[in-house]
Amino acid sequence: MHLESRNTSVPMIVPGENSEADKEGIDGIFPICSEKRGDKMREALSKEVGPIQTVNTLTNL
Repeated sequence: MHLESRNTSVPMIVPGENSEADKEGIDGIFPICSEKRGDKMREALSKEVGPIQTVNTLTNL
């Protein structure tokens, strides 16, 4: 997934349909290597809410 706010791409795991994650409403999983990186990822994703919502809207057509 490309993050405009950081001008970089990060890997994202997309759960399969009817998987446990899908049933729990989890649309994507980001692998992280530490709590510090997880905090940075949360911060970056908070700036990407608009593009993520657009993708969700387009895929639910």
